[in-house]
Amino acid sequence: MAAIELAFDETAPTFTCKRCDRTFKTKRDQTLHRQEAHNHNKTTYECKLCSKSFCNSGNLDRHMKVHNDVRPFVCNICSKAFAQAVNLQRHYAVHSGERPFTCNFCNKSFTQQSNMKRHKMTHTGEKPFRCQRCGRYFSQLVNLKKHKLGHLNAKPYQCNYCEKGFTQLSNFKRHLQSHIKEGVDVDVPGSIQAAAALARERLEAEQKPSFFECMACRAIFDTFADYEKHESKCHEDHERAQLEVNQMSHMHPDDYLPMKFSVPDLDTHEIIIETTH
Repeated sequence: MAAIELAFDETAPTFTCKRCDRTFKTKRDQTLHRQEAHNHNKTTYECKLCSKSFCNSGNLDRHMKVHNDVRPFVCNICSKAFAQAVNLQRHYAVHSGERPFTCNFCNKSFTQQSNMKRHKMTHTGEKPFRCQRCGRYFSQLVNLKKHKLGHLNAKPYQCNYCEKGFTQLSNFKRHLQSHIKEGVDVDVPGSIQAAAALARERLEAEQKPSFFECMACRAIFDTFADYEKHESKCHEDHERAQLEVNQMSHMHPDDYLPMKFSVPDLDTHEIIIETTH
């Protein structure tokens, strides 16, 4: 019985948020996350390039400067430019030497809290973001999104000078520099803006699923809203499913034999079978 408990405790998270791909060990945690992070009563503005959401159009416009390579905020020390003022302020910490965020595992310090959090995952091994197609886990959402493009075989950033395509904007920018070195008169800002606009359309078309399938009962829905409504109303029993080892006491010691379960218990039993193979 101890082996059964250990197998369950060490498995990867089971429940995945359909909006951001973050995974959770219990249905309850997934539901709480969805209510807190994806409140559908609020109007949100989503970037079509990276799926990041914002509470107002102004924040989305500022974010789009990152994709369009518009950088109006310039460091007066080293002339490095940034798309947003807050990023320039963070950059100044590089010159001041200030590193206020410290890892409690190894005492390494960082200029930004986000960098420190990413670093801590190297100690914890935490990988909360899961690819639904191949099951691979990632420590950062941005890496999961890049990985998904590989499944789509998508290269949304197209060069107008040679028609070569790229998965990432950073690689496309480097590619434009190769044309400049060849003596080609390249309109870099115009090329980036045109490629970003086209990429938005292509990514939106390629990443939009044709249907939404409930993994619990295999019901299919045309819209995500209908899927969520179904999930919240018809599958609340999954939140109550708990691992009760005493109900497994009649298992054969050498093999998994057929057994009868109520619906919540069957759900728990299936988790054990799947995670111990």
